[in-house]
Amino acid sequence: MVHLRHRATDVAPGSSGPAAVPDPGAPKPPKIKKTRQYGPRIERFRQQTLHYYNWVLIPRRMLPLLTLLFLICLPIGLAYLVTSRNTHDVRADYTQCATAAPATRARPQPGQTTTPDTIDSWAYNAATGQCTLFINVPAMSAPVHWWIQFTNFYQNHRLFVGSVSYKQLRGDDVANAEAIGTIAVATPTCGWLQYANCNDASAKDQSRFNMDCLRPEAERDAVIRNAAPGAQYYPCGLIANSFFTDEFTDLTCAAPLDPAAPAGACTPASTYAFSTDDITWASAKDQFRPPGRWASESDATIRTNLIPPPMWRAAWPERYGDGYNASTLTMMIGDPRFQNWMRPEGQPTFRKLWGKNASGALAAGTYQMVVTSRYDVARFNGTKSIVFGETTWYGQRNYTLSILYLIGAAAALLLALMMGIHMFCSKRKIGDPRFLSWNRQ
Repeated sequence: MVHLRHRATDVAPGSSGPAAVPDPGAPKPPKIKKTRQYGPRIERFRQQTLHYYNWVLIPRRMLPLLTLLFLICLPIGLAYLVTSRNTHDVRADYTQCATAAPATRARPQPGQTTTPDTIDSWAYNAATGQCTLFINVPAMSAPVHWWIQFTNFYQNHRLFVGSVSYKQLRGDDVANAEAIGTIAVATPTCGWLQYANCNDASAKDQSRFNMDCLRPEAERDAVIRNAAPGAQYYPCGLIANSFFTDEFTDLTCAAPLDPAAPAGACTPASTYAFSTDDITWASAKDQFRPPGRWASESDATIRTNLIPPPMWRAAWPERYGDGYNASTLTMMIGDPRFQNWMRPEGQPTFRKLWGKNASGALAAGTYQMVVTSRYDVARFNGTKSIVFGETTWYGQRNYTLSILYLIGAAAALLLALMMGIHMFCSKRKIGDPRFLSWNRQ
């Protein structure tokens, strides 16, 4: 058996002659370009031709779902309601204490406070700027939380919420004010409270908003006049500058709330203290760190390069009036209250956790608390209040959740009744083909 192997010059199989030899000098045939297919491929998913199920909402199908929704929402709403009713909190609005309270102890007049039932009496010492509050507090079980409540304070304003340097707060290497970032509305930097030296070129552009640079140079604080070129506010920005500066003493029992029922009442002259332990997130230790770059510098270098915010110097002149030193530089960055403050709130009425007592119950009584009132809320037509309260398994006492669940349960029940009545009273059968247009002709 002979096996034949065809070459280029051999006769090709199925042909009558030898195969053509390509000419090296002949022009090459043009290549055919493949045209690119634009648009999606022809598929059911891409062309939106998938099969679908159009669920017709008829009473027979909706009644079980509405009944199930009612049975779910009703017990949850009742649980929230009962828990909120058994949880105690008390709020004392002391906004007008500095302007309305007399020098001697007296009851607030109508309209001077929004919580007349809570504040038994008050007094204000103009020489020391201290307001003495006598607050009626019901019995509360541990843990007892202490909040500061504000109204009409819009921390979510776009210029306020972005006026912060997280590089500073993390303790990153920030050599000067320029290293913080570019001053721009769209850039989350400290803006108006970034450059502490009013003679810097960038500071002059924002000097009409900086309360330190608005004053004539001769009237500025010494720490501003002596600021080095490129000096920065630390911590910079509007959020840090607006830190709440009122100071409070511990609660001291002035009298039992009900002398006729001494059981569970407070003992006169006994104190109840709050701690700042465990009032902030555990992740705060990674977000708030001392400025490591300046730890080894001298007090003179720190004082001329890192400038305390204006409101801090006005509130605590003995601590920050002459600028920072090695001991006061890291005092605020590790304060849990300051860490809570640096988290802006989304609503104009909010509470900031200020203290906590996790060990002892708070007995019922009229308690005395002395407040050094420095924080001005009149500039934004707001109020400030002290709030003491218990917490529940879902957080603070909140009637909103219970109301929403009960409204949902009531709506589901009402719709179910309406559909049930319509289904049993209507003589027309649902889905009757006799009423189709082509059957009625």
